[in-house]
Amino acid sequence: MAGAKSLAAIAEWAADAPPNVLARLCGPYREPDRGPVAPATVRRVLQRIDGDALDTAVGSWLAGRERAAGQEENDSDRRPLPSLAADGKTVRGARRTDGTQVHLLAAMTGTGLVTAQREVDATTNEITVCQPLLAPLNLHGTVVTFDALHSQTAHARFIVEDKHAHYLALIKGNQPTLHQWLKALPWRDVPLLNKTRATAHGRDEIRRIKAATIAGIAFRVRPPASNGGLCPSSE
Repeated sequence: MAGAKSLAAIAEWAADAPPNVLARLCGPYREPDRGPVAPATVRRVLQRIDGDALDTAVGSWLAGRERAAGQEENDSDRRPLPSLAADGKTVRGARRTDGTQVHLLAAMTGTGLVTAQREVDATTNEITVCQPLLAPLNLHGTVVTFDALHSQTAHARFIVEDKHAHYLALIKGNQPTLHQWLKALPWRDVPLLNKTRATAHGRDEIRRIKAATIAGIAFRVRPPASNGGLCPSSE
């Protein structure tokens, strides 16, 4: 959290930290006859920590602070719904003992706070981790977004029925029938709500937003009174 990138750097930070800072962090006090915390001690402590439990504790604390701040800043009935994005990333510079890279699925709020994350086992993919990631979170009234991999009816049903939340599902070629069905809709007759153009990842990106109510869509999830919908991946 202080920007240290090695065990030695963590130990150096602890050795230089004032006693009152260590006390606030429940850290070790430096006795006059004892030297600074050794990197080997830091390593042993970190190896004994349950990573999932630490993620849960930090994420819950951040989520609580964000909810409190949101209530103080805006008590209006017309305030926008909170949002949460589920996205996976491979961690740079982190490898398991067998040499495989560490991949995490994280839940990030609209303000950029990661409130939960879980490691994706090398023998599976993000789909099996998505629901366990979201299960402990309070998502009531939240709009959950995810990429095309997670546009599964089981995930959508879990978000709507179990978590009482909304969703935006991205449909791409991994669901060819639904993707072609959506592309065939008369989008030219739907008014354009917004358009942006930017250069990112070495390509020119044009994004258009249109909204339409559609009956009989082949994504069978029973929605609440007001539910997130389905957006075509491109136009």
